[in-house]
Amino acid sequence: MCRIAGCRTRAVKMKVIALILTLAAVASARPRRWELVPTKDGGVALYDLMQPLPEVRVDASDVVFQLYTQANPSSPQTLTAGGSYIGNFVASKQTKFVSHGWMNSGDHMSDIRDGWLRAGDYNVIVIDWSVHAGNWNYAQAKAAVAGVGEVVATFIDWLASLGASTNNMQLVGHSLGAHVCGVAGNRVTAGRLNRITGMDPAAPFFGSEPTSNRLDASDASFVQVIHTNGGYLGWYDPMGTADFYPNGGKWQPGCDFDVTGACSHGRSTEFFAESITSGTGFKAYQCGSWNDFNAGNCAGNPTALMGETVSSSASGTYFLATASSSPYALG
Repeated sequence: MCRIAGCRTRAVKMKVIALILTLAAVASARPRRWELVPTKDGGVALYDLMQPLPEVRVDASDVVFQLYTQANPSSPQTLTAGGSYIGNFVASKQTKFVSHGWMNSGDHMSDIRDGWLRAGDYNVIVIDWSVHAGNWNYAQAKAAVAGVGEVVATFIDWLASLGASTNNMQLVGHSLGAHVCGVAGNRVTAGRLNRITGMDPAAPFFGSEPTSNRLDASDASFVQVIHTNGGYLGWYDPMGTADFYPNGGKWQPGCDFDVTGACSHGRSTEFFAESITSGTGFKAYQCGSWNDFNAGNCAGNPTALMGETVSSSASGTYFLATASSSPYALG
């Protein structure tokens, strides 16, 4: 018999080998096209792209907007577009939205929410679309993204009718939630959003989507993207005004045996949450590749701080290293 640790290591290796063999076999099966998608058990599966994605209807009631302020930091006030109740919302203050991703709810974004409330006197609005994001079928959750984004855009237009300025708004979203923010920015009619941050925007099923239905650089005056599992669960190619690639943007240190990429994918939210109150900051260097960064070829290039404190003058691709556990920022 083998020791437990040895058995687990061997089992992980066997899963990786099996996945590689499966992908190799599928690659030779023309002309069908396939996509790796996450599954409910934390693994990945192959989805035949020749099959149409499901159609999903999104109602306004499916998306819940929870307002938090320094006056109510732990008890949310639910706002509804067109309603008469605005709770503690103050139109003249900065408004910050955060959206969760697949198989999560608004509570999953509590570190970012609480960080903002400690950092300043903001309207903090958590977008909870778990009615659709909580679907074990990733394809159905993805199919709801455009509809959810449109509901968010309608809500923002309503806030603008109350006197709030879109130039005073920031949207932050993880995975599928990053694309929700992108769609919202694309659909808003009251004015251009000031800033959107995509935390490892989801990749599966978005490769052939028009930019109007996913996050891209045109969705706000400044779009920041943090890539942590690029090419796997997350998008790898640049898609924002400024794209940050911590530790190369694919796999994150401290995520041992991260076969499915879930740990690296989620690390983007931890980086952003830390950046809100970090005294050190995530200093990144404008650079063409992770290899160039490691070779020291970018040491004299322009720098930018990744996350909440990023400058709107940042543009292009940036690379940086982080620690393997919290606190992650190395300055």
